[in-house]
Amino acid sequence: MELKIRLELWQKEVQKLMNETEDKVQVHKLYLELYPELISSTNKAKQLNNYGVWSVLKTIDKHKEGAGKFQYKSVLYVICQTLKVNEKYAYEVFKKGVNLFWKAPNKNKEIYLLSLEKVVANFPYEIAKTAPFKIRVMDLWKHESPGELKTFLRGFLIGRYGQKKPLSKAALCENLGCSLSTVKRQVKKSESITIKNNFEKVGEFNHVNLAYEFQTKIKLLNPESKESYKIINDNGNYLVVKQLSNSYSVEDYSRIKISKRPRALKVTDSEVSESFSKRKYYLGKIKTNKDGVLVKVSDGNEKFHMWNSISKAEDLPEVNIEPQYKTRTRYNAKFWLNKEMRQE
Repeated sequence: MELKIRLELWQKEVQKLMNETEDKVQVHKLYLELYPELISSTNKAKQLNNYGVWSVLKTIDKHKEGAGKFQYKSVLYVICQTLKVNEKYAYEVFKKGVNLFWKAPNKNKEIYLLSLEKVVANFPYEIAKTAPFKIRVMDLWKHESPGELKTFLRGFLIGRYGQKKPLSKAALCENLGCSLSTVKRQVKKSESITIKNNFEKVGEFNHVNLAYEFQTKIKLLNPESKESYKIINDNGNYLVVKQLSNSYSVEDYSRIKISKRPRALKVTDSEVSESFSKRKYYLGKIKTNKDGVLVKVSDGNEKFHMWNSISKAEDLPEVNIEPQYKTRTRYNAKFWLNKEMRQE
C-alpha cells in the first residue's frame, strides 16, 4: 500500500518533469521501437530488462525533444513502473545499467542516457537484421513482474522472422543465449507468439497404400535418422512430408520497414553478415538454380506451411547462347533470343 501511494506521488511529479512540450501526451500512450538484435545481445548479457527501461526513457526523451537528460528520481520511477519493483530494488537495477545504458548521476542528480550507437557498441549482436517492432509504452507497463517482462520481450526475438522461414529451437537457444528447456518454456508461456508447423514434401501419390509404402522405405533406408515423416491427405492426393522446424510470429504488433532501421544498426549489419550461412528458405520462385534450398509452395491451411525441395537436377535450367551480333545488349537480348527460336 505504501509503495502504491509513493508511486502515485512520483507519477504526478515525474509527469510534470517529462511533459515539457506544449503537447502533454501521457507517457504510457507513447510508442517505442524494439530491435530484435538488441533483445538478443542484452538477453545474453542478462541486461534485457534494463534494455526495456532504456527504451522507455529514450521514447520519452524523443517526445519532449530533450538531450537525453533526466532527473534521477524520474529514472527510478520509470524502473519501478516498468519492472513493477520497489524503490530499493530500482536502485540496484539502476546501478547495473550505469555506463551501459546511462551515465551515473552528477552533482545535480541529473542522468544522461547513452545514445543508440553506444548501446549497440556495448551489446554487439550476431544475428541477421529484421524489421523493428512498434509497441506502446503501456504494453511494457502492463506486466506484473520482471520475469513477465522478459518473457514478453523475448517473444519479439523468437517471432522476428514471422512466417517467412522455419526456425529451429537450437537457433533460438543460440540467439537467446538460453538452454533448450528455457526456450521451450518461453515459447509455451508467451501469449504474443503464433506457431505454425512446416513440412517438406518428399512424395505425392494417388493412393494411400503407395504413400505408406514409400514412407516405410524411407525409414528403412535411414534407420538411425531422427527425422519425422507423416502422410497428409491433400484433396485426394496423399503427400508424404518431412517435419521441419516450426515458424514463429508476433502478429499483434505493427512493424517498421527494415529500410527505416537506425544507422547505428545498419553499420553493424555489414560486419555481422559475413559470418551468416547461405540462405536456405525462399518464399516464391527463385531466379537462379540453387541446390539444397526449400521454396514455399503455399501458405497451406491455417495450421502449417508446405515447402518443396529444389536441386540442380530439377527446374530452372540455365540457357547459354553465344552472342552473334555486337549490337546485342542486356536490353534487347530477349528480342534476339525470341527471333532465333522462331528461326529454328
